Amino acid sequence: MVAEVQHSGLKQFPIMTFSIVMGLSGFVIMLEKASFLFGFPDFLWLFFLLLDALVFAGVMTAYALKAGWHPEEVASESRHPVKMNFLPTIPISFLLLSIAFYNEINPFLAFAFWWIGMLGQLASLLFVVPHWIRHPFKIEHLNPAWFIPIVGTLLVPIVGVDAAPPAISIFFFFTGLFFWPVLLSIVLYRLIFHEPPAERFVPTLFILVAPPAVALIAYFRITGVVDFAAYGLHALALLFLLVLLALARHFLQVRRFYLSWWAYVFPLDAFTIASMLIYEVNRSYLFAVLSLSGLAIATAVFAWVGWESLRQARRGSLLVEN
Repeated sequence: MVAEVQHSGLKQFPIMTFSIVMGLSGFVIMLEKASFLFGFPDFLWLFFLLLDALVFAGVMTAYALKAGWHPEEVASESRHPVKMNFLPTIPISFLLLSIAFYNEINPFLAFAFWWIGMLGQLASLLFVVPHWIRHPFKIEHLNPAWFIPIVGTLLVPIVGVDAAPPAISIFFFFTGLFFWPVLLSIVLYRLIFHEPPAERFVPTLFILVAPPAVALIAYFRITGVVDFAAYGLHALALLFLLVLLALARHFLQVRRFYLSWWAYVFPLDAFTIASMLIYEVNRSYLFAVLSLSGLAIATAVFAWVGWESLRQARRGSLLVEN
């Protein structure tokens, strides 16, 4: 009987759960950067790194068991017009952990995670993009979650410039840089001229902030400079963030908790890390303010989403797709 319940729970285990790992990893990297720049205590990011590793291990194990016991469910998610875009959250989780491990923990472990993440990201990209082309999608299927595979390609160079030949990082960087404006145009068309996304996908609008913020970090890792292009990418990330903050009332109307709430966390982390990177280079008062403001907002949102997730976990409804 217990085995049947466990099998049933794994059958319903959603691929979107990896978004929790993304949010946690981004938060860890942000705190690690803040400890270096602003003197935040190291135990904060080390504690959350341990928590992140444990959550990742649990989620990865559960999804691997689901793939083994219920491969038809995994295949169904891979064909779903929305869920398929969450498949790259698996290699993205490896890439983000490689970044978190790289500087202060163990670069060899970071490289191992990076190679798994890079190869997984390439495989998921070669699966998702042809599926976009072949599948007869409808405009209502489109939402900002489609950016997730693109964000993954932009994450590759951050550790990749030290882990592999530069050509690999350049390939992934320009792949992401090509698809980002293409998808942005289509997503904005859908948001402006068609019905708004369903309530559960409203938080995914924050993913609009992630591509330019992550692209800036990757650009800096490849070139080693903060120049006009870097400032331009940061300006775009800031623009999207300000637009979304102006829509705060719209987001607060979503009263019911969904796993998509974790879509708030990683983009805010990415924006804050990008701001801290520029501040580290130019020591500008403006970017100090942006960095500390981003830290405050990202921490508050992380605490809010984390608390709601714990509440739902206690009720046994965290992983239930509503």
